[in-house]
Amino acid sequence: MNILLITQNFTIGGLETHLAGQIRVLSNEGHKIHLVVGSEFDSRIMPKELASITTGLRLDSDIDITDFISVVDQLKDIIEKKNIDIIHAQPFYSIIIGAFVAEITHKPLLITLHGPVAFASYLGIIYNFLLKKIILTSANKTLVVSKELEELVKIYSQGSMTSLIPNSIKILDASDCDCQFGKWLCISRLDSQKIKGIFDFIIKAKGTTIQKVVIAGDGPAKDELSNELIKHNLEDFVEFLGYVSDITSIIPDFEGIAGMGRVVLEGGSFKKKIILVGYDGVKGLVTPQLFEKASIANFSGRNLKNITSQQLASDLVAYSNEYSKVNAEVISNEYNENINWKKFSHELNLTQQTAFISCGALLSKLYSIIKSDSQFVNNKKIFYSGEIVKYFGDVVFNKGVGGELSDYYHYLSSQYINEKIETITINNSNEQNLNAQINNITNEFERYKNDKENYIAALKLELKKCYTPADAEETNITVARDTNDSLELDDNASTAERTHISTGEGESNISLDGDDNIPSEKDNNDVIENNLKILDDKSFS
Repeated sequence: MNILLITQNFTIGGLETHLAGQIRVLSNEGHKIHLVVGSEFDSRIMPKELASITTGLRLDSDIDITDFISVVDQLKDIIEKKNIDIIHAQPFYSIIIGAFVAEITHKPLLITLHGPVAFASYLGIIYNFLLKKIILTSANKTLVVSKELEELVKIYSQGSMTSLIPNSIKILDASDCDCQFGKWLCISRLDSQKIKGIFDFIIKAKGTTIQKVVIAGDGPAKDELSNELIKHNLEDFVEFLGYVSDITSIIPDFEGIAGMGRVVLEGGSFKKKIILVGYDGVKGLVTPQLFEKASIANFSGRNLKNITSQQLASDLVAYSNEYSKVNAEVISNEYNENINWKKFSHELNLTQQTAFISCGALLSKLYSIIKSDSQFVNNKKIFYSGEIVKYFGDVVFNKGVGGELSDYYHYLSSQYINEKIETITINNSNEQNLNAQINNITNEFERYKNDKENYIAALKLELKKCYTPADAEETNITVARDTNDSLELDDNASTAERTHISTGEGESNISLDGDDNIPSEKDNNDVIENNLKILDDKSFS
């Protein structure tokens, strides 16, 4: 099978090592993986088994309409040339773009979510709307890496196919070997989110049997961490190794390993003592009991309390090597990439049987409108402007479309207006200028609402034509229903006889007055007004 793997970034981290293992195993199973990456790319852990790679595509939140059209066209070209069978999209905006392309090219869509950050509000209301309301409800399959995420996805997926495949690692020989007592390896990317937990670990490790902390990893917050260590006279207690390309080759040299996520699995597979270091601090020495609890949130430390220095010190003294053996056995059985990705390979054959299509084929319709309008609004950021909201309205308020999509439109447009008003309120201290900007935003959507009202007005005119009194010389009156049923009345129909006109949700009666059995003008107008009121309520609620 030819698989198009789309990811916004491919640098050095947990997501990338996850994908590298997947590529290795699936390729050995006979699949061909074609990787498409955004602007952030690092080839150092790129598997040699890849069938092809395309880098530098705009797959980020700042993409404008012109670039969006260009990226979709490039992906369509790759799909055709590589004879792609299925699209596998990774976070973040690459999922959104991948879904557009899957529907346009009639390919199945598989997505993988790696953590709750996939639903973060800072990613934008349009991203969140498309992911939660449109894509998760229709994707052929959604993969998650933890029970925490599985439960979260169930809220939005509405019963669509979801599979839990945990972060999986390559299991290597973990024979007993000599290591330096008291020397611990902390493995982590050094970014602003993680250095708080790393610093907490170093502070607490100083008062324990740990004699030296060696940090493997690099990142933009390295200098900030170094400065904090100097302030607390800890620079001699810590050594920086920088990036290590083959981290498993040095793990055996240490008494214990500290970190989160895949680090817990890699260190544990070598039967090492493991300290789980969350984003905000030390969660504890990983016993089999803590391992099970931590696995729920993918060993991130979320929903676990930090422990004290005293607790860490006493736990290190009381730790049994049997704990490490139990952890290693669980990892080998449940987190083995050879086992898990081979199971996934079998699921792929089932996933490819049906093409992805979103609710009301929304995405392909949106793309057609975006492309037709791109020459006029080409420099606007598609995921952060009101243009896509308006395009969505164009799809929804066409004849024959509505229902659930109509509800979604009202939800999205109100969210967008509220976000705009909140943003300019925060960033504007001038009340007069603030009110002017708020009015501009409100007026913009009022104009669009007027377009919708014009559409409804046209329907009203059509409806009125249906109730025009028949010629007095005619002897029969036919009242047409929505269902194309009709009820005929002859010349002898009494004034007590009535018929009903249904608009779908309510009914109105027409009284037949006069010798000619013709609806009176008053009754006719009452019917029109009543049915138009129902139409208004249905359309604008």
